[in-house]
Amino acid sequence: MQKILPIDDCGYNDGEVYVDNTSITYVQNADTCSSEVQTLKLFTENNGVARFVCFETTRWAIDDIDGIVEVLKDFQARAGLASKTEV
Repeated sequence: MQKILPIDDCGYNDGEVYVDNTSITYVQNADTCSSEVQTLKLFTENNGVARFVCFETTRWAIDDIDGIVEVLKDFQARAGLASKTEV
């Protein structure tokens, strides 16, 4: 069985596969100021030195900061991004 690791842990070893870019689209219902379903696309881009987290949305409304924090933590875990406090 192969190990699947974030590109940050890349050692180009046999039996290992590395994830370089990740893209996840989150979807939520419309808010009271909008009638359309809202999407938030988070993705990573690697410039050869570091991976950056990018945001793409037309509208993503929240009524509590904790909601976006939860989304960001979910993306961090799925994308295999280390927290700066963990480094």
